[in-house]
Amino acid sequence: MNIIRKTGQILKNSARELKNLLSLTFCGLLLAIRTILGYLTVLVVPTVKLGFAFAPTAVAGIMYGPVPAALIGGLGDILSYVFNPVGGSYFPGFTLNGIIIGMIYGFFFYNKKLTLLRVIICEVIIIVFVELLLSSLWLVIMFGNAYIAVLASRLLKAVIMLPIDVSVIMLFYKPAVALKKHSLTRR
Repeated sequence: MNIIRKTGQILKNSARELKNLLSLTFCGLLLAIRTILGYLTVLVVPTVKLGFAFAPTAVAGIMYGPVPAALIGGLGDILSYVFNPVGGSYFPGFTLNGIIIGMIYGFFFYNKKLTLLRVIICEVIIIVFVELLLSSLWLVIMFGNAYIAVLASRLLKAVIMLPIDVSVIMLFYKPAVALKKHSLTRR
């Protein structure tokens, strides 16, 4: 019961972040950056895309928690598709992935000391449950490929991108925290 109460409090505090005009404005900027980075995604094969669109969602999770990060992840997916429809037609499962990834970043990073182990665990959870299981399922539904074949190609991408994703998050952590502290003093 205590974990449910803590989760509810994190969600409440995170949602409250959106009531501040400066925070809302910065979330809008993060959404714009997320959309642009989504536009710059490279399609390697129909089932594998490489890019850094996750970074603004992770920064939102660090600064504002799971609610704004989920909004940025979901809306960023929709806007990225609208501006650059790479890889086929729109599929809402990937928007759901963006929302889930934002929530995970928020729960792992919001008001918490970031450690290398915390970032690795967070990224492994995202890779296993979202990138491998859910994304592979969505791709099978969309293209009709064999699940194992899609899973294998996505696993290779995950192994390559894990250290890069972890490094990017570690790189952005201190500037994000400093920016949040600076914005709190401006209120």
